[in-house]
Amino acid sequence: MNRSFDPTRSAALVAFTLTTGVLTAQIPDRTDEFLHFPVARLGGEIRGIAVAPSGTVYTADGNPRLVAFDPATGARTTLLSGLPLSRPAMLRLGDGRQLTGNDLVLVDWNTEETTTCCDGRVFRIDPVTASSSVLASGNPQYTDADPYGVAFGPGGAFGDYLYVTDFQGATSHPPLIYRIDGSGVASPWFTASQWTTASTPRCLEFGTAAFGGDLFVTDLDSATIWRIDATPSASAFVTGLDVVAIAAATNTAWGSFLYVLAQGTTGTDLYRVDPVGNLELVIDEIPGKPTYAALAFRPDGVVLWVGVGRQLYQVVPSSLQLAATPNPVMAGQTLQVATTGGVPGKPALLVGDELAGQAFSPPGILALGTMNTTGSWTLQYPVTAALSGLGVRVQAVSLDGNDDYVASTKVDLVFQ
Repeated sequence: MNRSFDPTRSAALVAFTLTTGVLTAQIPDRTDEFLHFPVARLGGEIRGIAVAPSGTVYTADGNPRLVAFDPATGARTTLLSGLPLSRPAMLRLGDGRQLTGNDLVLVDWNTEETTTCCDGRVFRIDPVTASSSVLASGNPQYTDADPYGVAFGPGGAFGDYLYVTDFQGATSHPPLIYRIDGSGVASPWFTASQWTTASTPRCLEFGTAAFGGDLFVTDLDSATIWRIDATPSASAFVTGLDVVAIAAATNTAWGSFLYVLAQGTTGTDLYRVDPVGNLELVIDEIPGKPTYAALAFRPDGVVLWVGVGRQLYQVVPSSLQLAATPNPVMAGQTLQVATTGGVPGKPALLVGDELAGQAFSPPGILALGTMNTTGSWTLQYPVTAALSGLGVRVQAVSLDGNDDYVASTKVDLVFQ
């Protein structure tokens, strides 16, 4: 089903119109149900993310570099810098299949090995030694290539191929998807009749069983998410959304959804899309509005890693219940925050300023407390006139290492 909407909106008002035929509905605002935290600021614009079972986060950026980041220690290791990388794009961690093993797979859409430019390549990279080999060089149909997206075939009708999008840059050829078999042989697979030289299909993601296991492709220029079945045949799945990254949820805590990053009014928004194309807003106005961005779930599916600009974020679904009273609160009053349904640990009360561009990612811990044996916790926070004019979100986070225990709520401040 094709869903389309007009994303024009006020930055302060989360209200969207979803239109299909004569049906008009509101896109639900789920921003109270998810939290995002800035974890690291990297040296270049993030274009690809892959996460290892160990928790190590690999990023490909526009510097160009391939970096390994350890969230537990904050340590960063540069695996590759400069050639053979030129303009790296999507990044995947191998799933043990013959072609890739458990190595990284990185697409570079403008590889420059010599003065003759360019033969965009797909690399296999050992994350320990950083040694690389070329899985595909150029394009199996045209002499020029600008590959960007990569996805592992899930078996069945799609087989176990490695699928690659080639948006063909400024050439006279239409974009296409090619695939690489287990022995490394690349062959053309599909060019949609709807794609012209102005189309730029980029990011690839296979949907879960709820989505029929189909392949979904983002196209920023046409503001479309394309759905491609195994026939192959393409149809517009969602239109009117300037999507720059896509990932499929694999953990029940996230539901049966595709998660997509899209350019918003002044920043970048995170949405989720159900199997029939309905949209829900998850995170509103992440700072920055880049043309390239990245999403990747941790292998256990609990944490979603987001790369916007140079900033790496961690997104987790809320599981605590949080109440803030009074709401609205006036200067001179004391805000009481209570949580239930957590785990014993040390929670933190955080206050983020939406209007100051923090996008609810708090600048620091304002108060600490201790949960009781049932996971409940209450503290009080004096509200001062210094908070006047700020849009405030109160966040409670368990600091005992269980990063899936978080909660968030909006608080209205009244100053007379």
